[in-house]
Amino acid sequence: MASPELTDALAAAHAAGDREMKITQPLLDMRAELDARVARQVLDPDMIYEDVDAGSVPAVWVTPPDARDDLVYLFFHGGAYVKGNVAASHKGITGLCRALGARGLSVDYRVAPENPWPAAVDDAVTAYRYLLAEGKRPRDIAVSGSSAGGGLCLALLVALKAAGLPLPLAAVPISPWTDLTQSGASIVTRAARDPALTGPYLDRFARDYAGANDLKLPTISPLFADFTGISTAILVQVGSEEILFDDGARLVEVARAKGLRAELDPYDQGFHGWQNLQVPEARAAARRAADFVLSLVERQE
Repeated sequence: MASPELTDALAAAHAAGDREMKITQPLLDMRAELDARVARQVLDPDMIYEDVDAGSVPAVWVTPPDARDDLVYLFFHGGAYVKGNVAASHKGITGLCRALGARGLSVDYRVAPENPWPAAVDDAVTAYRYLLAEGKRPRDIAVSGSSAGGGLCLALLVALKAAGLPLPLAAVPISPWTDLTQSGASIVTRAARDPALTGPYLDRFARDYAGANDLKLPTISPLFADFTGISTAILVQVGSEEILFDDGARLVEVARAKGLRAELDPYDQGFHGWQNLQVPEARAAARRAADFVLSLVERQE
């Protein structure tokens, strides 16, 4: 059962009624509104945020108190591949890092339409290589991201396999956008339940990101990837009200069919972006992700 805090947040999001505006609102206006919200956010005073050049890709190190040295999150923000930035994802990555007691590298990857695919994937690979060059072992790294960033962390696994690079220990995609063709049933069946996203909104930016390329390319829509030979364990977290619910659920099925350890972690009344809210479910999800990563570490010891 959902907490009263999340239930109230869901009702407030529906009352705001801004889903349809997103279909036609100019992208530059969307970005400006996001920047204005970011400027008003209050950050966790116990966390340290440090800008870094991650192999030519801008990023931010997020460090909680008493951070352990043997684990790190590599995190990718959301924003439909056309907006968003590391500052807008500080709350999400902060919760993950605090629960795990480890640092996180939040990546400011390039976005479309100025920088269409494969720019974001290339930046993700570069940031991963940066961690390896800094002395992190693949077994020390958990990749994560929300929405488009969740899809990007899965696309990273596909790109690393293709490049012959060692794979990270774990992936924790949060409400991932894994299918840019929008073929999942929940795009329709949960259309009235999700106060944040619509199918037309996703369609609008899918083509901005993919350009003239096939939307089913595995590093564009990782749902269609062949996960054979990928050893990374996957925990997909998603809310019950999201139109992207099937993007996560089907990804878990595809990964399991290839022998991966893959789990679906759903949250009742969760809507797109719920992990960034100050609600019990957000804290529980961060703790669940930490427990998942730590269970993998214990298996290796």
